[in-house]
Amino acid sequence: GRYAFMVKKEWRNGACGAMLGIGAAIGIIVNANPFLKKELQAVNKITSKVQTEMSRYSGPRCCKRATWISIEKAVEGMNVFFDLKLENSPILCTWQNGNKECQGKCCKYYLNKDIKC
Repeated sequence: GRYAFMVKKEWRNGACGAMLGIGAAIGIIVNANPFLKKELQAVNKITSKVQTEMSRYSGPRCCKRATWISIEKAVEGMNVFFDLKLENSPILCTWQNGNKECQGKCCKYYLNKDIKC
C-alpha cells in the first residue's frame, strides 16, 4: 500500500508512485500474475532497473524525472524481455523554474546531459 502523511502542510510519501505505477502498468500489459514465471520476472527486473536508475540521484524528489526514468527503463525492459523494438525519445526538461528542488546540471534531463555530481 501507499503510506502518506502531512508534515508542515506538505505530503510525504513512502514510495515513488512512478516506479510503482510502471510496475503495475507492465504487469497489466503482459498479463503477469504470481504463477507466470517469465512475465512476473520481467516485471520485477524492469522495476528493479527503474529503482537502480532513480537511486543514482540524491536529494529532493523530482516527479518528472522519476516518470521519465520509469518510462525509459520500461521501454528498454520490454524490448529485452519481449523482443520488441520500442524506442525512447530524447527528453529535455523545461521545468527547471517550476521545481524549486531542481538538481539542475546533476540531472540527466537538464540540457539533455548526464553530468555526474
